[in-house]
Amino acid sequence: MRDEAERYRSELDFYIKLHDLPRHWFDKPDYLAIKAYTKDAYTRTIEQLTPGAIDIVAEWKNNKRIAIIKLLGRYSIDMTMEFSDKKNKVEWLRIAEDTPEFDDEYATPVALDHMGVYFERGLIPIRNVLRRRGIDYLPGFERYGNSRHEWLSVLINRQIPADELRFNEARVEDIAMDKVILGRAERQ
Repeated sequence: MRDEAERYRSELDFYIKLHDLPRHWFDKPDYLAIKAYTKDAYTRTIEQLTPGAIDIVAEWKNNKRIAIIKLLGRYSIDMTMEFSDKKNKVEWLRIAEDTPEFDDEYATPVALDHMGVYFERGLIPIRNVLRRRGIDYLPGFERYGNSRHEWLSVLINRQIPADELRFNEARVEDIAMDKVILGRAERQ
């Protein structure tokens, strides 16, 4: 996974520089999202991460498994950008069981899908900067109970599978705990 994170970080670093995005946006990444394209790959990924996990929250959504895992500090993943003098470690992972959207016999069974960045001041300032820079984005949301989680997704490259950057108005940790409280997910 660390090699995959390094590959993604390099792609993201290039994209940030190319579009002159505000560097402070990336000072504290919230989580990394991983897609496992088979049931076995999902199970193996969870088993591999469990020894370094402090907390695991799991849910079923649309007949697929999703786990949100908090890693112990020494197992966290370095996502320090080339332009930054701040060490950025990601402690939260979101692993989703998924089916590939492509038919590629060489495709890896597990891939880093996106990095989530949290903005406590909401997404309007992010949307405004993206529009001014001419960057396409897709809005998304998830509703659970009385809560709603919104995000903006940006494709940072066009490879298959494409790497994505997701700007969120909620922390992945808060989303996981809300789902546990609402009975939509459980701690393992």
